Parts: sequence; C-alpha cells; structure tokens
Amino acid sequence: MDSKLAFRNAFKYRRCLIPADGFYEWQVIAGSKVKQPWFMVLRDREPMVFAGLWWPVEEPAKVFVLSYVV
Repeated sequence: MDSKLAFRNAFKYRRCLIPADGFYEWQVIAGSKVKQPWFMVLRDREPMVFAGLWWPVEEPAKVFVLSYVV
C-alpha cells in the first residue's frame, strides 16, 4: 500500500481504526447473477476494528474519506 503514490502520504501520516460490529462477504451463486450476502461477526458478537486510511477532501462540506486496508 505504501508503494502506491495515491496512498503514500495517507499511509505514512493518516492511519486510523474503524470500529464495526460486522462486515459483509458476498457469495457467488453458481448459474446466477445474484450474489448472496453473508453478514460476518465475531463469535462473541464483540465489536471489531479495521485498519484504515483517511484524508481530507477539499470541498465545502469538509467530508473525510475513509479507505479500508484489509
């Protein structure tokens, strides 16, 4: 990740942890264009965190962008 120019500065200076109670994995169903979503949680249903990168967006709303590093 630190070798990609677009993420290099964020990887070096703007790391963060993103709390979550779960995440989705998508199962491809053979012979169908539909995918089955599976919501994944920890066995004990405790919260988890994901590593992420953030950077400010130069817009009036001052929204922060998160990019997951999984």
